[in-house]
Amino acid sequence: MAKIHLTLMHLLRLGLLAFSCLFWAAGLAIFTLGVWAQISLADYMLLSANRYPNAPLILLTTGAAITAWGFLGCLGVAANLPLNKPRTRFVTHDFLTSLRT
Repeated sequence: MAKIHLTLMHLLRLGLLAFSCLFWAAGLAIFTLGVWAQISLADYMLLSANRYPNAPLILLTTGAAITAWGFLGCLGVAANLPLNKPRTRFVTHDFLTSLRT
């Protein structure tokens, strides 16, 4: 029975690590998109009739926050830090809330 419990825990940790790495990569992609929009599209954003000149900054901020959160998740799983429990509760709550809507 104990061997099954340990195997299940290893599989759960591996799944959480994979999810955290994908989350980190998605945050890095959003951050990169924000950098690209800030650098390459700055002139177009000023001339655009669109009234959202802060869109690149929103992408940068969101990408940085997601990247930091994903990094903390990877670090917590890899080093078995105690920050995993609150983070897991938050991510589970966030996931269940997104399923409801």
